[in-house]
Amino acid sequence: MKTLQIKKNLKLVLLFVSSAALITCTKDKVENNICDGTGQPTISSVTTADRATTITEGNYNQYVIIKGENLCNLKKFLFNDIEVSVDQLYANNNELTVKIPNKVPEDLTNTITLETPTGSTKFNFKINIPPVAIKSVENEYAPVGTIMAMAGQSFDFGGYLKGEGKVLFGTIEATIEKATVDSLYVRVPQGATQGMIIKTLDKYGTENAAQYPYMDKTNMVVNYDDKANASVKYVGADPRPGSLSGNYAHFVETPIRDGFKVDQFLKGRVNVPQDVLNNPANYVIKFETATLLPLNKGGIRIFGDNLVAPSKYHPWSFTAARQLHTSGKWITTTISLQAAIGGTATMAARTNNQVELYGVVTVSTGFNIDISFDNWRIVEKSKY
Repeated sequence: MKTLQIKKNLKLVLLFVSSAALITCTKDKVENNICDGTGQPTISSVTTADRATTITEGNYNQYVIIKGENLCNLKKFLFNDIEVSVDQLYANNNELTVKIPNKVPEDLTNTITLETPTGSTKFNFKINIPPVAIKSVENEYAPVGTIMAMAGQSFDFGGYLKGEGKVLFGTIEATIEKATVDSLYVRVPQGATQGMIIKTLDKYGTENAAQYPYMDKTNMVVNYDDKANASVKYVGADPRPGSLSGNYAHFVETPIRDGFKVDQFLKGRVNVPQDVLNNPANYVIKFETATLLPLNKGGIRIFGDNLVAPSKYHPWSFTAARQLHTSGKWITTTISLQAAIGGTATMAARTNNQVELYGVVTVSTGFNIDISFDNWRIVEKSKY
């Protein structure tokens, strides 16, 4: 009787172990995109990665879960015509987890395509491709005939890599010398004038205007020409680095002298819209600069509200590890207006909303410096 009971218990143990092994084996198969389903694959819905929301569209680099039946044993998976390697996703019989690739399709079908050994299926699903856009320009005052470098997005989607997109200054088409996914190198066309809107026109006929116009003069404070600096010292049109749009400030100290004391290169006023005073965090001080020597020291101070807050300034400083050196090339630069007024949330009320910018070089120990400035203005912060 006792022997019989032991045999019976042993059989139960073996049955349990065998069942556990079978379950583990099945689980391992599912986790490796292998399952026993032999039916036609179908997709019923797509959800967010937390399964909380059913969605009909998604964004680059977003994880989504695809629900349906017979979804494993995958041979091929595509968003539009962009294939996702099957070893980059997780699939079982009823769910498939995948990351939307950040690659632009040639054929925009707004579909998911899934293929297994037993069949294929399609499901309507839109990928939100960021629109073609110019986000920034290296030199907003690049002269006619020179190359303007633009940073942006989705230039591949817009056809620029195949010569199918355009850049317009107003209505004048510019020559695109080079295009990548996120940059355009455009020759500023003959006839381009100050204030022209710069636009992209992609292969689908969609226009998108850059945020800032060519040679932007919005809230111009000092341009060393019709918006003169308070001092004419350092102002002229030296052959190096060369003029952008008339005179500019060229501050040079080489060989060094014993400190620069307080040398002014910027002082001017402008009447700004009320929103600048109400929301300085939404605005920047923008200007063009060029260096002929590496700038790797502190000592430049930019005062954002010199009339009302003359003790508040932004220390525009550099170090050996963080240098400014453009090798004589002009670039457009921004400084936070809020930082240049001491970080306050608003600017005090004043007559005619007048704001004064003031800039100086001031150090106790001199160093070699060769830097130029032009076109000081207060503009809205970039939306990108």
